[in-house]
Amino acid sequence: MSSPPRFRQACRGGDQPGPAVSLRAQDSRLALNRLFLSGVLAADPLEDRGRDGDPVTLLLIAFPAPDAPDTRERAETASCEVEVPLGVAEKHGKELRAGESVFVTGQLSGGGGVIATELHSGPPPELPN
Repeated sequence: MSSPPRFRQACRGGDQPGPAVSLRAQDSRLALNRLFLSGVLAADPLEDRGRDGDPVTLLLIAFPAPDAPDTRERAETASCEVEVPLGVAEKHGKELRAGESVFVTGQLSGGGGVIATELHSGPPPELPN
């Protein structure tokens, strides 16, 4: 299996604060940014460098996509690239392989990417009733 293509686009900001900074100053509720993603690793993890130059692990996570009314005859799958900082990846990095189930807690980056803050291998934890 070949390495997955890079989906991440670099987001280069100028010297002006971005819209997120301006919005946060107006409404503190907009500072909330939490993402939960579960799926299966579509490829083995890749070692790379983040936008800031720090080492990261890149995960390509596949998950079922909602069916469109005209595609019910076949299952749809989507994928998302997740950037995992070194400190988070060290806990599970050696265990992760293509085909493994994962659960990620993270945040959306300003460039639309996903940055993991927690990573668990195996299916998502059961929620209490």
